Amino acid sequence: MIKWDQIKKAKWLITFLLTITFVYSAYVWLAPYNRFNTPDEVVNSFFSERLANGENLRAPAPLNKIAGETIVRPRWVHILGDDIVLAGFIGFSLILAFFGWIFSVSVLPFITPIFAILGLGALYLLGRDLINRRAGQLIVILASVTPAYWYYHSRSFFHNALFFDLILVGMWLWYQALKKQKIIWYLLTGLILGLAIAVRSSEIFWLATAFGVWSAYCYKQIIWRYLPWLILGLILGIAPVLVVNYLIYGQLFIVGYSVGITLPTAGGESVSKFISQ
Repeated sequence: MIKWDQIKKAKWLITFLLTITFVYSAYVWLAPYNRFNTPDEVVNSFFSERLANGENLRAPAPLNKIAGETIVRPRWVHILGDDIVLAGFIGFSLILAFFGWIFSVSVLPFITPIFAILGLGALYLLGRDLINRRAGQLIVILASVTPAYWYYHSRSFFHNALFFDLILVGMWLWYQALKKQKIIWYLLTGLILGLAIAVRSSEIFWLATAFGVWSAYCYKQIIWRYLPWLILGLILGIAPVLVVNYLIYGQLFIVGYSVGITLPTAGGESVSKFISQ
C-alpha cells in the first residue's frame, strides 16, 4: 500500500512528469490539425480514426474503380480490389482506435504523449529497483529531455515511440515477475510484450534474443510452471493483429510493410527465405 510520505517524496517527480507530458503534447496543441510530415503518420491517423468511428480497415478508392486500374496508390498502403488497406504494422492503429472508441476520436493525438509518461514511469521504477531512488530520478530526467525521445513522442502517430514505451513497461513487469514470483506478473509481462510485438512485429528477432539472454541470466528466479501464463499473455496481445491480418489479407502473419513478407509455414527453405527477407 502506498503511504502518504511516499507520495510527498514523489511529488516533485509527479509534477515533473506532468510538465513533460504538456511539453510532449505541445505539438498536438500548436500544430494545424492533421498536419503530418511522414506517410506513417498519415496512414496511422487515417486508419485509427476509421476504426475508432466503427469503420473497417478497407477504405474505398473510387478513382481506381472509375479508371478500371490502380492509378491512386498512396504510400504505405496496399490496394486490394477497389479498396485501400493499411500496410505495415496494424497493431499501432488498433491500440489507438481502442482508446478512441472508448473515449472519443479527439483523444487519439494524445495517446502517444500519455504513453511517454508510462514509459518514463517504468524507467524510473527499473532504475529505483535495480540501483536506488536517486538513480531512477536521474535516469528519468535524462531520458525525458533526450531529443529523440522528445521528438518521437511529440509526433502522435509515430508507432516507434509507443513500441519503445511498451518495451520499457514490459521490462519492469518482467523484473517484478522474477522478484515477486506470482502468476499475474507473468501474464501482464506477456500481454505488454505481445502488444509491443503487435506495434512493431519486425522487431521480434532481437526482442526474443534480449528476453532469452535476460531469462538465461536469471533462470534460477523463473517459475517455469508459470511460463504458460506468459505465453497466454503474448497470444492475447498479438491475437487482434492476427485476426485483422486474416480478415484483410487472408493470412495470419504479415511482417513489415510488404504483403509479400510473411512468416514461414514449414520447411528449412521457407525459414531461410523469411530470414533473408
